[in-house]
Amino acid sequence: MKLSALRLTALVILVVSRFAGAQSATSFGMIGITRGQTLRLTLTSSVQTTATGGSSEFEPCTATLGFQDADGNPVGPSQTVTLSDPFQGMPLNASVSLDGDTIIPFRLFVFNARAEILPTVTFPAPPPGIPPTPCGIATAEVVDNLTGIATVAVPGQVSFPIYPGTSHNRIPYGIMALVGSANVVAGLQTMRLNWVAYPGGGYCSPLDYGFLVNTSPPAPISHFELGPAGLSVPPGYATFDDLQFYALGPALEWFPLTDVEEGFNNCVFSLEVYNNLTGRTETYLPERACNSSDTFGCISFVPQPGP
Repeated sequence: MKLSALRLTALVILVVSRFAGAQSATSFGMIGITRGQTLRLTLTSSVQTTATGGSSEFEPCTATLGFQDADGNPVGPSQTVTLSDPFQGMPLNASVSLDGDTIIPFRLFVFNARAEILPTVTFPAPPPGIPPTPCGIATAEVVDNLTGIATVAVPGQVSFPIYPGTSHNRIPYGIMALVGSANVVAGLQTMRLNWVAYPGGGYCSPLDYGFLVNTSPPAPISHFELGPAGLSVPPGYATFDDLQFYALGPALEWFPLTDVEEGFNNCVFSLEVYNNLTGRTETYLPERACNSSDTFGCISFVPQPGP
């Protein structure tokens, strides 16, 4: 388990019911890359329909695209862009890229070094008393530098579910992930569960965490541990837990699990299965977007640049 800062500057937190919230699909979890890979963040102007329900037009959008490493430091390039309607002479989308070779040192005979990165989309601070105006639809891709093939594609999210926040509320990732089944880990792979306490949104306090093997009948939990006493992930910090395999063998299904302390469940998750030899992610599951079945409502994060 690792605890590290994500100093994401100021954020405005919008807690909303059902689908209401900041209509800006620009929030991500942690994404891992290696040398020989590039993380590309793209923001596209969204389409909005006029009040009369007639013609549609592209919504103007000004934002800063960038990246932060697992210690909260800005890394790689950043770019402030203004997007609108291409028929009005303005770009419809813009991208910024982070090459893993520029942030991961070269070491002889080491091919699996990784860096966990948070793609960030921030918006200009509005005048006092005026709410922020998030905009745009973001995507993040991990691209092979040699072939140009994208191996991971992650959509930005508008909002995330709010969970009950009761003690001993163990949440299997199969419920939170894009798929509703356990995740398969074969030999020579590592399953990594990341969680982030977004700045400004309160603490994330894991009471315990780990992985449950999926067998019938259910087997005892074979990799599960209590969180360190009094552990609270403060706003702006991230942590992860790994389930590692270093021997060839049959694939097993595992459910990542976590308990969060009552009132301290401001956690945004992502799940990665990566190759122990190359360090490259082979499966990536972001936390699912909030939907109408989430009876406790949704939470949106609207980042703004710091001073």
